[in-house]
Amino acid sequence: MVEAITRKDFERAIRDFKQIMDSMLMADRQSYVTRVKELVTLIETNHILKSFMQPYLDIPIEVKEIIPEWGKFYLPSESDKQIAFVLKLFYEVNQGKCNLDIRLYEAFGNKTLNQNYYSFNNNVIRNFHSKILQKLYDFLEDQFQSKDEPINQAKVINYTDNRTTNHYEITGNTQSNIAAGGDYNTQSIELGFSEKVISNLVNLHKFTLQQIEEIKPALKVLEEEQKKDIPDKGILQKAWDTIYSIGGKVALSVTTQYIIHSGILQSATAFVMSLV
Repeated sequence: MVEAITRKDFERAIRDFKQIMDSMLMADRQSYVTRVKELVTLIETNHILKSFMQPYLDIPIEVKEIIPEWGKFYLPSESDKQIAFVLKLFYEVNQGKCNLDIRLYEAFGNKTLNQNYYSFNNNVIRNFHSKILQKLYDFLEDQFQSKDEPINQAKVINYTDNRTTNHYEITGNTQSNIAAGGDYNTQSIELGFSEKVISNLVNLHKFTLQQIEEIKPALKVLEEEQKKDIPDKGILQKAWDTIYSIGGKVALSVTTQYIIHSGILQSATAFVMSLV
Protein backbone atom coordinates (compact mmCIF):
# COMPACT_ATOMS: atom_id res chain seq x y z
CA MET A 1 0.00 0.00 0.00
CA VAL A 2 1.36 3.41 -1.00
CA GLU A 3 1.04 6.20 1.54
CA ALA A 4 0.57 9.75 0.29
CA ILE A 5 2.93 12.37 1.66
CA THR A 6 3.40 16.06 1.13
CA ARG A 7 6.55 18.13 0.95
CA LYS A 8 5.76 19.45 4.43
CA ASP A 9 5.52 15.88 5.78
CA PHE A 10 8.92 15.11 4.35
CA GLU A 11 10.56 18.27 5.65
CA ARG A 12 9.16 17.60 9.11
CA ALA A 13 10.55 14.06 9.07
CA ILE A 14 14.00 15.42 8.19
CA ARG A 15 13.71 18.12 10.85
CA ASP A 16 12.74 15.63 13.57
CA PHE A 17 15.53 13.22 12.60
CA LYS A 18 18.10 16.01 12.54
CA GLN A 19 17.02 17.40 15.92
CA ILE A 20 17.47 14.06 17.65
CA MET A 21 20.78 13.36 15.92
CA ASP A 22 22.13 16.82 16.77
CA SER A 23 21.21 16.19 20.41
CA MET A 24 22.87 12.78 20.29
CA LEU A 25 26.10 14.23 18.94
CA MET A 26 26.18 16.64 21.88
CA ALA A 27 25.07 14.11 24.51
CA ASP A 28 27.23 12.65 27.25
CA ARG A 29 26.84 9.20 28.74
CA GLN A 30 24.06 10.26 31.11
CA SER A 31 21.64 11.23 28.34
CA TYR A 32 22.89 9.19 25.40
CA VAL A 33 20.63 6.17 25.78
CA THR A 34 17.62 8.49 26.05
CA ARG A 35 18.56 10.01 22.69
CA VAL A 36 18.93 6.51 21.22
CA LYS A 37 15.46 5.53 22.40
CA GLU A 38 14.02 8.77 21.02
CA LEU A 39 15.55 8.01 17.62
CA VAL A 40 14.22 4.45 17.50
CA THR A 41 10.76 5.64 18.53
CA LEU A 42 10.83 8.31 15.82
CA ILE A 43 11.78 5.78 13.15
CA GLU A 44 9.08 3.36 14.24
CA THR A 45 6.34 6.00 14.33
CA ASN A 46 7.23 8.01 11.22
CA HIS A 47 6.32 6.13 8.03
CA ILE A 48 8.74 8.20 5.92
CA LEU A 49 11.76 7.45 8.09
CA LYS A 50 10.66 3.86 8.57
CA SER A 51 10.58 3.37 4.79
CA PHE A 52 14.10 4.74 4.49
CA MET A 53 15.56 2.79 7.39
CA GLN A 54 13.92 -0.59 6.84
CA PRO A 55 16.29 -1.77 4.06
CA TYR A 56 19.22 -1.25 6.43
CA LEU A 57 17.45 -3.07 9.24
CA ASP A 58 16.96 -5.96 6.83
CA ILE A 59 20.69 -6.27 6.10
CA PRO A 60 21.96 -9.43 7.84
CA ILE A 61 24.53 -8.06 10.27
CA GLU A 62 25.26 -8.87 13.91
CA VAL A 63 26.53 -6.31 16.40
CA LYS A 64 28.46 -8.99 18.28
CA GLU A 65 30.39 -9.83 15.10
CA ILE A 66 31.51 -6.22 14.70
CA ILE A 67 32.45 -5.83 18.39
CA PRO A 68 33.21 -9.46 19.32
CA GLU A 69 35.32 -8.75 22.40
CA TRP A 70 37.30 -6.07 24.19
CA GLY A 71 39.72 -4.18 21.96
CA LYS A 72 38.28 -5.49 18.71
CA PHE A 73 36.06 -3.29 16.57
CA TYR A 74 35.54 -4.44 12.99
CA LEU A 75 33.53 -1.59 11.47
CA PRO A 76 32.51 -2.62 7.92
CA SER A 77 33.99 -0.68 5.04
CA GLU A 78 30.69 -0.71 3.12
CA SER A 79 28.53 2.34 3.79
CA ASP A 80 25.28 0.37 3.91
CA LYS A 81 26.64 -2.04 6.49
CA GLN A 82 27.93 0.81 8.64
CA ILE A 83 24.44 2.30 8.70
CA ALA A 84 22.94 -1.13 9.37
CA PHE A 85 25.34 -1.65 12.28
CA VAL A 86 24.35 1.63 13.95
CA LEU A 87 20.65 0.91 13.56
CA LYS A 88 20.96 -2.67 14.82
CA LEU A 89 22.99 -1.47 17.80
CA PHE A 90 20.45 1.24 18.63
CA TYR A 91 17.52 -1.16 18.31
CA GLU A 92 19.24 -3.63 20.64
CA VAL A 93 19.85 -0.85 23.16
CA ASN A 94 16.22 0.24 22.91
CA GLN A 95 15.06 -3.34 23.49
CA GLY A 96 17.33 -3.77 26.50
CA LYS A 97 19.40 -6.44 24.75
CA CYS A 98 22.63 -4.43 24.81
CA ASN A 99 24.46 -2.37 27.43
CA LEU A 100 25.90 0.55 25.47
CA ASP A 101 28.47 1.40 28.15
CA ILE A 102 29.97 -2.07 27.83
CA ARG A 103 29.77 -2.22 24.04
CA LEU A 104 31.57 1.10 23.57
CA TYR A 105 34.18 0.26 26.19
CA GLU A 106 34.88 -2.97 24.32
CA ALA A 107 35.14 -1.07 21.04
CA PHE A 108 37.28 1.90 22.12
CA GLY A 109 38.75 1.06 25.52
CA ASN A 110 39.19 4.67 26.69
CA LYS A 111 39.85 5.50 30.33
CA THR A 112 36.45 7.07 30.91
CA LEU A 113 32.98 6.15 29.66
CA ASN A 114 32.39 9.64 28.30
CA GLN A 115 35.52 9.35 26.17
CA ASN A 116 34.12 6.15 24.63
CA TYR A 117 30.91 7.97 23.71
CA TYR A 118 32.96 10.82 22.26
CA SER A 119 34.97 8.37 20.14
CA PHE A 120 31.78 6.63 19.01
CA ASN A 121 30.21 9.91 17.92
CA ASN A 122 33.27 11.09 16.01
CA ASN A 123 34.23 7.78 14.42
CA VAL A 124 30.79 6.35 13.64
CA ILE A 125 27.75 8.50 14.37
CA ARG A 126 28.76 11.66 12.50
CA ASN A 127 29.10 9.65 9.30
CA PHE A 128 25.82 7.82 9.97
CA HIS A 129 24.09 11.17 10.50
CA SER A 130 25.45 12.77 7.33
CA LYS A 131 24.75 9.71 5.16
CA ILE A 132 21.09 9.51 6.17
CA LEU A 133 20.60 13.27 5.81
CA GLN A 134 22.20 13.13 2.37
CA LYS A 135 19.73 10.51 1.21
CA LEU A 136 16.74 12.29 2.72
CA TYR A 137 17.67 15.65 1.21
CA ASP A 138 18.38 14.10 -2.20
CA PHE A 139 15.01 12.38 -2.11
CA LEU A 140 13.30 15.64 -1.20
CA GLU A 141 15.10 17.61 -3.91
CA ASP A 142 14.48 15.06 -6.65
CA GLN A 143 10.79 14.77 -5.88
CA PHE A 144 9.73 18.28 -4.99
CA GLN A 145 12.34 20.64 -6.46
CA SER A 146 13.24 19.08 -9.79
CA LYS A 147 13.10 21.55 -12.67
CA ASP A 148 14.18 19.00 -15.26
CA GLU A 149 11.27 16.61 -14.92
CA PRO A 150 7.52 17.18 -14.60
CA ILE A 151 6.25 16.49 -11.09
CA ASN A 152 3.88 13.82 -12.34
CA GLN A 153 6.66 11.69 -13.82
CA ALA A 154 7.47 8.53 -11.87
CA LYS A 155 11.03 8.53 -10.58
CA VAL A 156 13.10 5.88 -8.87
CA ILE A 157 15.22 7.09 -5.97
CA ASN A 158 17.89 4.49 -5.20
CA TYR A 159 19.10 5.53 -1.80
CA THR A 160 21.14 2.60 -0.55
CA ASP A 161 24.72 2.08 -1.70
CA ASN A 162 24.45 -1.67 -2.25
CA ARG A 163 21.77 -3.41 -4.26
CA THR A 164 18.81 -4.64 -2.24
CA THR A 165 15.51 -6.31 -3.05
CA ASN A 166 13.53 -3.91 -0.88
CA HIS A 167 11.49 -1.16 -2.49
CA TYR A 168 9.24 1.23 -0.61
CA GLU A 169 6.83 3.36 -2.58
CA ILE A 170 5.95 6.85 -1.39
CA THR A 171 3.59 9.22 -3.17
CA GLY A 172 4.94 12.77 -3.27
CA ASN A 173 1.52 14.14 -4.21
CA THR A 174 -1.66 12.85 -5.85
CA GLN A 175 -0.01 12.78 -9.26
CA SER A 176 3.24 10.89 -8.84
CA ASN A 177 4.70 7.78 -7.27
CA ILE A 178 8.25 7.36 -5.99
CA ALA A 179 9.92 3.99 -5.51
CA ALA A 180 12.78 3.90 -3.03
CA GLY A 181 15.45 1.20 -2.91
CA GLY A 182 18.46 -0.09 -4.88
CA ASP A 183 21.90 1.46 -5.23
CA TYR A 184 22.41 5.18 -4.79
CA ASN A 185 26.03 6.24 -4.61
CA THR A 186 26.61 9.73 -3.18
CA GLN A 187 29.10 11.50 -0.99
CA SER A 188 28.33 12.53 2.56
CA ILE A 189 27.07 15.99 3.41
CA GLU A 190 30.08 18.18 4.07
CA LEU A 191 31.06 18.60 7.69
CA GLY A 192 31.66 22.08 9.03
CA PHE A 193 35.17 23.53 9.25
CA SER A 194 35.66 22.76 12.95
CA GLU A 195 34.26 19.24 12.57
CA LYS A 196 36.61 18.48 9.69
CA VAL A 197 39.66 19.63 11.64
CA ILE A 198 38.62 17.75 14.78
CA SER A 199 37.86 14.57 12.84
CA ASN A 200 41.31 14.69 11.25
CA LEU A 201 43.08 15.37 14.54
CA VAL A 202 41.25 12.57 16.34
CA ASN A 203 41.23 9.91 13.64
CA LEU A 204 44.59 10.46 11.96
CA HIS A 205 46.69 12.06 14.68
CA LYS A 206 45.14 10.56 17.83
CA PHE A 207 44.56 13.83 19.66
CA THR A 208 43.09 13.33 23.12
CA LEU A 209 39.67 14.46 24.28
CA GLN A 210 41.29 17.13 26.47
CA GLN A 211 43.30 18.51 23.55
CA ILE A 212 40.18 18.68 21.38
CA GLU A 213 38.18 20.48 24.04
CA GLU A 214 40.98 23.03 24.48
CA ILE A 215 41.38 23.63 20.77
CA LYS A 216 37.67 23.94 19.93
CA PRO A 217 37.28 27.63 20.88
CA ALA A 218 40.14 28.64 18.58
CA LEU A 219 38.63 26.66 15.72
CA LYS A 220 35.28 28.36 16.26
CA VAL A 221 37.04 31.73 16.12
CA LEU A 222 38.65 30.82 12.80
CA GLU A 223 35.31 29.61 11.51
CA GLU A 224 33.73 32.98 12.29
CA GLU A 225 36.64 34.95 10.86
CA GLN A 226 36.30 33.09 7.56
CA LYS A 227 32.91 34.73 7.13
CA LYS A 228 34.52 38.17 7.03
CA ASP A 229 36.02 39.82 3.96
CA ILE A 230 38.81 41.24 6.12
CA PRO A 231 39.46 39.09 9.21
CA ASP A 232 40.87 40.60 12.40
CA LYS A 233 44.64 40.01 12.51
CA GLY A 234 44.78 40.23 16.29
CA ILE A 235 42.06 37.63 16.72
CA LEU A 236 43.75 35.35 14.20
CA GLN A 237 47.08 35.66 16.01
CA LYS A 238 45.50 34.56 19.29
CA ALA A 239 43.79 31.64 17.56
CA TRP A 240 47.05 30.42 16.00
CA ASP A 241 48.83 30.83 19.35
CA THR A 242 46.22 28.63 21.02
CA ILE A 243 46.24 25.97 18.33
CA TYR A 244 50.03 25.79 18.30
CA SER A 245 50.34 25.68 22.09
CA ILE A 246 47.93 22.74 22.25
CA GLY A 247 48.77 20.73 19.16
CA GLY A 248 52.02 22.08 17.77
CA LYS A 249 52.79 22.16 14.06
CA VAL A 250 50.58 19.13 13.44
CA ALA A 251 47.49 21.03 14.57
CA LEU A 252 48.52 24.08 12.55
CA SER A 253 49.05 22.01 9.42
CA VAL A 254 45.75 20.15 9.75
CA THR A 255 43.80 23.34 10.43
CA THR A 256 45.12 25.16 7.37
CA GLN A 257 44.15 22.22 5.14
CA TYR A 258 40.50 23.24 5.52
CA ILE A 259 40.89 27.01 5.12
CA ILE A 260 40.28 28.66 1.75
CA HIS A 261 40.21 32.30 2.91
CA SER A 262 43.38 33.88 1.48
CA GLY A 263 43.68 36.42 4.29
CA ILE A 264 43.59 33.75 6.97
CA LEU A 265 46.05 31.56 5.07
CA GLN A 266 48.42 34.52 4.88
CA SER A 267 48.15 35.02 8.63
CA ALA A 268 48.87 31.31 9.17
CA THR A 269 51.96 31.55 6.97
CA ALA A 270 53.17 34.62 8.87
CA PHE A 271 52.65 32.81 12.17
CA VAL A 272 54.60 29.76 11.04
CA MET A 273 57.44 31.95 9.78
CA SER A 274 57.60 33.65 13.18
CA LEU A 275 58.34 30.26 14.73
CA VAL A 276 61.49 29.75 12.66
